[in-house]
Amino acid sequence: MKSSRSSGSDLRTRALAALTRKERTQSELVALLSRHAPTEECQALVAALAREGLQSDERAALSRARAALRLRRTRSRAEQELQAAGVDPATASRAVAEAYADHDDQQRLHDALQTLRGTPPALRLKAARKLIRQGFDPERVEAALQDATEDTG
Repeated sequence: MKSSRSSGSDLRTRALAALTRKERTQSELVALLSRHAPTEECQALVAALAREGLQSDERAALSRARAALRLRRTRSRAEQELQAAGVDPATASRAVAEAYADHDDQQRLHDALQTLRGTPPALRLKAARKLIRQGFDPERVEAALQDATEDTG
């Protein structure tokens, strides 16, 4: 149950603590704070934090896009994840473009499959399923896997 027990300064302290741990989108921060105060109060606080430059959807999106890159997600999967987190499509697209500027999904797929040369077919299929979950196009994964199999066979 939400209560208005949290004073404005307590709520601000909670918000700043959450932002210190991790960049968050406005919608994520409102959802987090809404457990402690009415949603309208949380929205007003988050809007004020954004005006002060303490919260930024752009920074949160870029941070998440970089994390998606480290997790070997494709550009399209990273954009989908950002939008699911409440980032607007234009901001998500800019963040992914910046984070992935020096990375080519096709080259990353090729590199991942190179490591599978000489491995048993069952392991290659398992790896292929993982690549598809990361957002690689299933047809490209299948074609690249077929090419890798022909090269070794």
